[in-house]
Amino acid sequence: MDPGTTFDFLVAGGGTAGCVVASRLSQAGMSVAVFEAGPEDYSEKVMSPLAAPMLLGSPLEFNYLSKEQSHLANRRVPNFGGRLLSGSSGVNYANWTKGHSADYDAWGEFMDFHSLDSRSSCDRREIRTLLQAGVMRLWTEPIPPTTSLGIRCLDSALVGDERWSFRGLTGYFEKVDKVMETGAGERRYPLKEPLRNALLEADIPFNPDANGGNPLGFACLTENWRNGQRQPASHAYDLGKAKVFTNATVKKIIIDDRTKFATGIELVDGRVFKAAREVLSCCGSIKTPQLLMLSGVGPAKQLASQGISLTEDLPVGENLHDHLSTTLYFKLRHPEQGLALGSEHFPTKAPDFKKGNPIDWIATLSIANTGKAPQADGISKDDPLAAGPRGHVEFFVSYAPIAAPAFFDYSLAGTHISTPVLGLLPISRGTLTLASNEATDDPTIDPNYLDAKSDREAMRTGIRAVLRTMLDTTSGKSIVEEETPPPGQPRLSSASTDEEIDARIAATGRSFYQCAGTAAMGKVVDSQLRVHGIRNLRVVDCSILPLPLAGHYQYPVYAIAECAADCILASVDG
Repeated sequence: MDPGTTFDFLVAGGGTAGCVVASRLSQAGMSVAVFEAGPEDYSEKVMSPLAAPMLLGSPLEFNYLSKEQSHLANRRVPNFGGRLLSGSSGVNYANWTKGHSADYDAWGEFMDFHSLDSRSSCDRREIRTLLQAGVMRLWTEPIPPTTSLGIRCLDSALVGDERWSFRGLTGYFEKVDKVMETGAGERRYPLKEPLRNALLEADIPFNPDANGGNPLGFACLTENWRNGQRQPASHAYDLGKAKVFTNATVKKIIIDDRTKFATGIELVDGRVFKAAREVLSCCGSIKTPQLLMLSGVGPAKQLASQGISLTEDLPVGENLHDHLSTTLYFKLRHPEQGLALGSEHFPTKAPDFKKGNPIDWIATLSIANTGKAPQADGISKDDPLAAGPRGHVEFFVSYAPIAAPAFFDYSLAGTHISTPVLGLLPISRGTLTLASNEATDDPTIDPNYLDAKSDREAMRTGIRAVLRTMLDTTSGKSIVEEETPPPGQPRLSSASTDEEIDARIAATGRSFYQCAGTAAMGKVVDSQLRVHGIRNLRVVDCSILPLPLAGHYQYPVYAIAECAADCILASVDG
């Protein structure tokens, strides 16, 4: 073997997860090569908190457009992902949220009831009873078409591994905490206390530890800047013992058709590298499924349409879920007081100003699991998705008009603040498919936003909570004059109808760039992240999430990668 092109582990994708696993494996004595499509860049435009908004749409990001979305006025919605060493940890806003313990427990304990074939001979309640009684086991290996009980499980997603529960991942979150420096509530912006009072008046309780397993209520936003500088994964995790190839796009994973062993990778420039042990796909929820399909692993019909030989028929690219957002903008009552970014009186010269985002508070809310919307979506009271309370929607208040659509002309004049509202636990599922058989072409992304009525209800709940907080409370009314709508839209209030709120979401809804699930655990990979039917191939990134989490995915992905590294090293030791 050529020592220059053969390594124990080949890591396709030098993003957040890829840097973590490459560091842990190489520090443990394994030879590791990392292949990142983008450059290595630690310039001020990357490292400064103030630069994050300017990175959207830049060459340091993959710039995607979805298919037209029927519930978003048939608009094509942009999506982004980091295209540099460190991936999205090198371009994001450094939000550091974990989500709800119930999200992880559902992941670790249950099968995805929503993926069961409608022809199953047992209904969901019967299957749950069998699981609880120990009669039916939760599969962590490739799932047979039919169990001994006669239950059709070909399309089910059985996980059942305690390591992915909240308790099981706690040790890995703690491991990440030893690497990353974080902070919350350390800056005191002029509106911090008035907004706190408005949130309390709106009956949203204060939560002193939103990352403790229950994020409900409002809390100080936690961020992971270190001394006012970004902590990209490739900085935080030592890659000194790994071989890193930048500007190196992986064309495909090489899989032996006869043995179904992953043996290496091929780059788009023709170079070939061999894996003595395993290939790890860490390309993220958009590029990982694309790479798998280009390598012959995916839906047979999809691959045939692109002339790709099938190696393993798996539902790669299905189960796409994303955090949709809509941002409301409010005109300040007293902009002359220096309350927002752009005002000459805003504390831009304060020592702490450049150490993070101009945000103090983040609020996470739950919606009722009863009513017409869950029933319409087929969610019964016995469904794991109905267990609650859960963190269905969040909003935060930024002292700048962030995420403003192109038709808004809100210069940074210090006159407006904004409140992005995010749906955190969508029921809607989309797909990612190949547009061509070329690795350098974007795949076709169809998030299918708001297809489920429960998702629409969650967004309405979040928007109404914002409007109550800002427009109906004494403290809120002392801060803002009114909600500023986009052209042609009426102003919203807490009394606005569902139709008016839905129209606003349709006009302004956009991704918050947190899609996942496209190589879902239980469907595409087992609970040790091994691709079903293929030896020596794993996926380590947020595409493995079978269900959404009620948080921003940076923190969870670090923990997933730490857990994955332990899984891999245990298999080496074994």
